[in-house]
Order: sequence, then structure tokens, then C-alpha cells
Amino acid sequence: MERFFASLESNPDQKSLPYFVRKEFEKFLSCGVLRQGLVRLKCSDCSESILVAFSCKCRGFCPSCAGRRMSERSINLTENVIPFVPTRHWVLSVPFELRYWRATRR
Repeated sequence: MERFFASLESNPDQKSLPYFVRKEFEKFLSCGVLRQGLVRLKCSDCSESILVAFSCKCRGFCPSCAGRRMSERSINLTENVIPFVPTRHWVLSVPFELRYWRATRR
């Protein structure tokens, strides 16, 4: 990583990356690494414990954090925002021959 950033900065014709891109990339590399920070979770019944590494909480670069964030938002939408309404989803498909005709005439 350092070699990549050094090669970008050493080339005068190449535009360097913005600071926030470099910081997000550094955070991404430390995402899920136990030596960067962890939490130990222990079961009160069987006393089994597991180690869970901290996440980078990056917005656009880390696929695991983005997937977790997407999952949390969808759960919030389905449980708290969008009310349960018994509906049925219908899909209407028009034959290819009629699509252009339907698009140009009301």
C-alpha cells in the first residue's frame, strides 16, 4: 500500500489521491483484523466465548460494512417505517411486437 501511494506521489504527471480516499483505504485494510481492536462475547449459560473484530465503518469501499449497513437499513424499514399491508405484487409483460406501439400511442 505504501509503495502504491509513494508511486502516485512521485510521478509529477499523475494526480494524487485525495486525503479521504487514502484514510478510507487504510481503514479498510484494518477492518476485521483482531489486533486492531476486538470485543470478546461470552455466553452466560455455557461460558463459551468468541472474539469479534471491530469494523472499519467505511461508507463506500468495504463490502462487509456496506452489506451490514444495507441489512440494518432494510430491517429498520420493514419493522419500523413501512407498515404491514397485505398486498400482492403483479408483473405485466407486454409482447415485443406491441411494446413500441404501446409506447407511442396512449
